[in-house]
Amino acid sequence: MKDGVAVADPSFHAPAVGHEIYRILFENMDDGFCVIKFLDGPHGPLSDYVHLLANPAYERHTGIPNVVGQHLRDMVPDEADDWIAFYGKVLHTGEPIRFRNELVATNRHLEVSSFRIGTFEDRLVAVLFKDVTERVRAEGALHQLNETLEQRIADALAQREQAENALRQAQKMEAVGQLTGGLAHDFNNLLAGITGAFELVGRRVNQGRSDEVPRYVEAGLGAAQRAAALTHRLLAFSRRQTLSPRATHANRLIEDFIELVRRTMGPQITVQTDLILHSGSRW
Repeated sequence: MKDGVAVADPSFHAPAVGHEIYRILFENMDDGFCVIKFLDGPHGPLSDYVHLLANPAYERHTGIPNVVGQHLRDMVPDEADDWIAFYGKVLHTGEPIRFRNELVATNRHLEVSSFRIGTFEDRLVAVLFKDVTERVRAEGALHQLNETLEQRIADALAQREQAENALRQAQKMEAVGQLTGGLAHDFNNLLAGITGAFELVGRRVNQGRSDEVPRYVEAGLGAAQRAAALTHRLLAFSRRQTLSPRATHANRLIEDFIELVRRTMGPQITVQTDLILHSGSRW
């Protein structure tokens, strides 16, 4: 070190020692390395290249032995155009590139970096690469697992929703079963009103007292309409029936429903309501 600037040790013989260091690195480096030279050929100018230099790791990463002196189109004719395009871009632009590509001939996935040596006229490109097949397969397996997991979660959620819908329907039917006792009594009362009204109509007709017939017919029709309304509500409750929503008075609905609740609960339980009008006063 002199004046803050590094200088070479006079005893260090750079050319000889440097050459040996590069040879050791070349032969022992873990990544594959080669130098290729572009050639003109039957497919056009710069349509092929020959391997001028390759280290021992080349075969380990590509699965192709003895590549020095071999032409690309003789080695992998079906893939030659793709590799020519990658390295041809480096040769023409002088810009280094990094990419990942599959060497289909040996079923290897390579992660590659490449740069030009010298000028375009030298036609030389250096390639440094490593086999990442296991990584690519692991990434693919992980991606597939994620997709499968997402589908399994979606299926599980759909099954859960179906189960919840089935449970709600079963609970509805159970509630209907609990109401059956009270409803049977109500239906008997309604049917008794209907049949009683028609019996009276028949008697009055036989007696020639037709002036009283309309009153009994109206009573029978009222009982029949109440029975129809009750049946409609039961169907809406017990089935997945689609109803037409419309504005209604909730207090009146509760009044109609409260009698069913009282009959279901039995006389031992007192049911009270506290209804509020729109104005805020009690119903």
